[in-house]
Order: sequence, then structure tokens, then C-alpha cells
Amino acid sequence: MKTKPRILFITWTFSRGGGAERVLSNLICELEKTGRYDMSLLEVSHESIAWEQLPESVTVLPPVLDETNNALPYRLKRYRRRKMLEHDPDRVRDIVRKGERFDLAVGFNYLYPTYLIYEDEPSISWNHGTIWELRDQPERLELQRKAYGHIDAIVAIAQRTKDSIAGLYPEFEDKLLVIPNGFRFPDIRERAEEPYGVLDGTPILAVGRLDENKNPLGILDAFEAIRERHPDCHLYYLGDGDLRDDVEREIAQRGLSSCVSFLGHQSNPYPYIRQGACMLTMSHSEGFQTVIVEGLALGVPFISTPVGSAEELSCNQTFGKTIEAPGEAGDAFEELSRASCEQSWNDDMRRFVEQYSIDRQVEAFVKLATELIEDAHE
Repeated sequence: MKTKPRILFITWTFSRGGGAERVLSNLICELEKTGRYDMSLLEVSHESIAWEQLPESVTVLPPVLDETNNALPYRLKRYRRRKMLEHDPDRVRDIVRKGERFDLAVGFNYLYPTYLIYEDEPSISWNHGTIWELRDQPERLELQRKAYGHIDAIVAIAQRTKDSIAGLYPEFEDKLLVIPNGFRFPDIRERAEEPYGVLDGTPILAVGRLDENKNPLGILDAFEAIRERHPDCHLYYLGDGDLRDDVEREIAQRGLSSCVSFLGHQSNPYPYIRQGACMLTMSHSEGFQTVIVEGLALGVPFISTPVGSAEELSCNQTFGKTIEAPGEAGDAFEELSRASCEQSWNDDMRRFVEQYSIDRQVEAFVKLATELIEDAHE
């Protein structure tokens, strides 16, 4: 019996409840259905917020950093490993992986996941966002250059991501290709029908972590611009994070407590998203915005800063609006509200988003993986 190729997915985390984690979960679940591969998963950082769906056949390796273990000896070990990851990642790779090679290693994002790939392994770096910030981080810039140097293929999930990698590392442009994220749309729509509470007023949804990059205070500014014209609007934050206390204080100071609610992290956000009049995101940087695609699949338009794939996903500003400043959200919401009255708008939106079906991503992954594995055995 022929042995299945062994694939190792290395990701920053699979336990924090983010969009990239859902994308990886979808990909692994669909690959498992093909029966082609023996798959393993290695987290750099293991947390306790959420664990994404994973087939039982996938081997989960011990994480590099277990953030759930707070015993003093382990905290000291974790501190040392963090320092080594920054300055001597090859040593961490050897400690964690113990020299074991796979038929294919996939670093599911840049930096640390790519540091843990051996130079003689067939490999892919799967990049989820622009990497321009490395211009101001010379040590990381060079560590990433070293990693990209021995990686066989560099996948970007969007053109902006590809442009940033080519801009910083033009010597690797011949390794670059774009494979958009894939989504299990039938599952999303089925889960959206589960019975959940009804949202008040005209729901505006902000889905994501409450952290500096997601800019939840900018979301609040944009919501106020919308509410000036639509006083019945109600903002719902679906997510949690370090800035929640700051946002709650700001809401109270602005007298918005009656029209802003926190729903926390939701393992199934789709019944809430389905009720939304609009998705609202004011992120400073993004890759391929998972929540925007999920919203479009459920017939919900969006307003976003022009980051990641927002302009591409707007379909020429048809199903979403990109804005430079929160104050522009009022006009953007007006335009989307008028468009939503058109009879075929929701159907057109759903047809547009089908190009990001998981089937297309799986097909592209299998083709690339097969080429790399076969080339390694020639």
C-alpha cells in the first residue's frame, strides 16, 4: 500500500478564534476528505480562546509556547523560548521538531511559522497579509529573508500581499503566486440558520478582536457618523480583546451605552452576521478579510478601510465601500442602503462571492503540493 505524503502545517496559533485559523481549519477539513495526505499541526502559540474544527485524523503536536500553562518552571521555559525565537529560531526548531522531516511543510503565515521549516524540506510559506512593517524591523527582515531563501513556494492570499513581499524581497518574485482563501459557503449558510437572539434596531456589526490593529475606537467613530443619519442603528461588537475596557469607557463618555452592545467571542457568529445591515471594520492592516467574505455570503455588505482585500471584495464599490476616515461612513452607509433596495442585489452579491469557494483553494493547494513533493523525489 502506497504511503500518503506527510504534511506539517505550522501556524502561529490555532486556538485564538481568528479568521486565519478558520481558513486553515477549512482547508485541512477539505483536504482530509480527499484522503490524499497524512496531516499534522504545530502551533507556535497555544491559547485558550477557541479551538477550530479539526479532523480526528490530524496529529496535533505539542506547541512551541503553551500560554495556558502558568506554572513557574514553564513560565521561565516559555520566556527563554520567546527570546530564542527572536534571535536563534533554528535552535527552537531543532528542540521542538527533533530533526523530523515531512514530505511538505507549510508555514501558515510569515515569521515564526517559516522559521520552523528545515532547509531541506519541500515547503510553502502561506502569507495572510502585507509585510511592509518589516522595513522598520531589520533583524526580522533578515530572518525572513533567510527563511524565504530556502522555501520553495511563497503563497500570497491577495495581490496586495504579493506586492508587499515582492517589494521587500524582489529576489524571490519567481517563487510568488496568489491563492485566495477558500470558504465553505454551504456550511456558513446552514450555521447562520441556528436559533439565536434577535438583534435590536438596524444592526451594525464589528466582528474581530478588540486590539490595536482592529481599531475598535475607530469603529465607534464610524458608527457615530452612521448614527447621525440613522438614529435607529445599534452597534454590536462580536469579539474580545485587550482594548475592551477602553472601548467601554469611551462608550460611556459619549453617552452611547444604549446603542452599543458587546456579544464577546462567538464560536458561531453567523446567526448574528445574517441579521446585520452592514459589517463595519476600521483595521489598520489586514490580509484577506474573512469576516467580510462571510458577511457577503450571507447577503451583508461592508464598510472598511482600504486595507487587505477590501477593495477587491467590494466589487468596484458595489457590495462594500472603502473609506479613508471614519467620518465618511455615513455617506457610505447611505449608498449601501439605497443599493440594497434593488431586487437582484443580494443574489448578485452571493454569486460574486462564490469565486472564493473552498473547492478552488483546495484544487490550487493540491496542484502546488503535488508539484513540490514530486520535484523533491526526482
